[in-house]
Parts: sequence; C-alpha cells; structure tokens
Amino acid sequence: METHGFFSIFAVDIPIPAKSHSIKRDQNNGYVAHLAKLTARPASKTVPVALPAARGTADPTITGATLRFCRLADGSSWSSVSLPAANWRGLGFPAGSKGYRYRGDGTLADPCRSVTLRGRVIKVTCKGAGASDAPAP
Repeated sequence: METHGFFSIFAVDIPIPAKSHSIKRDQNNGYVAHLAKLTARPASKTVPVALPAARGTADPTITGATLRFCRLADGSSWSSVSLPAANWRGLGFPAGSKGYRYRGDGTLADPCRSVTLRGRVIKVTCKGAGASDAPAP
C-alpha cells in the first residue's frame, strides 16, 4: 500500500510521499488507527523539501495546517487532522528558517503529538482515535 501524507495550508495540498509509514489499527474500533506514523525524505539528497517561508502566507505558526493520510493508488482519502497555529513553533533564527515543529496533546481533538517539518525530513506521530480513520484494506 502506497501511503502519502498531505499538508494543507490555505486549502493547497502539498503531497509528501512517505519513505516509511505505519498505521496500527485499534482492534476495538474497526479501522480507526491507534497509532499513525509517517517519515518522508526528499527524493534527491541534494534538493531539500520546500518549506513554507518564515512569516510568509503559508507559515504554519500563523495559518496552522491540516494533515491527511491517503492512498494515491485508489484515490482514497482518509480523515483530516487539524494542526492549529498555536501549537507550531519555528526552528532556527529567524524562527522558521530551519523548519517547523508541532507539539500536540495526543487527545481525540488534537491527536498528533509531534510533527517536524525540516528540509531533509518530515516526521509525523499521531495517537488515538482521532489519528486516522483508515478505510478497509
């Protein structure tokens, strides 16, 4: 199964192909994920992932972001996870020049505990019922 993560800023999807991913199903709740993890690296070692400009119109510390997992092979889209601006912080000096980090509560309303956006790696860890409503395999 080819899984991708999408980050949405201002309703613009930025597809991020996953280098590694895992979605562990909650045995008591059907296909609702208990844990969803995604790690993405750029296709080229010399060309980093394009990050939103610090203090620009797509800066997640200002606009927030939305994460959604999907399978491109069949066009299925899973539920979205909102990542509010208040939980983001810019990395580097000036803030955002080296990437961004999100810290969430790990609750149903805020299931993503950790999101890191950097030029060389993007990592996502979400836990609990709100992590992902994966479709039946």
